[in-house]
Amino acid sequence: MEESLTNNNSKPDRFDVSFGNGALKKLKELGVYLSVPEDKLGEVLIKGMKIIEVAKDYGDGKLCIEDKEGKKVLIDVKEL
Repeated sequence: MEESLTNNNSKPDRFDVSFGNGALKKLKELGVYLSVPEDKLGEVLIKGMKIIEVAKDYGDGKLCIEDKEGKKVLIDVKEL
């Protein structure tokens, strides 16, 4: 991971992340699942950030989902 700073070195204005090996494979798999083209994989990360934001704003850090059998499952995103 690389972080570049503003001219006055006071706060970050950009954060770059590199994925390799298993992480890149998983990112690409999620891109396929979400119909995101490989050249726009950053959108997968943005969608993940939005899910965390929803859990933070509306669920006190938790999401309640229904599994394939109809059973409700509580997911604490801080524990993932």
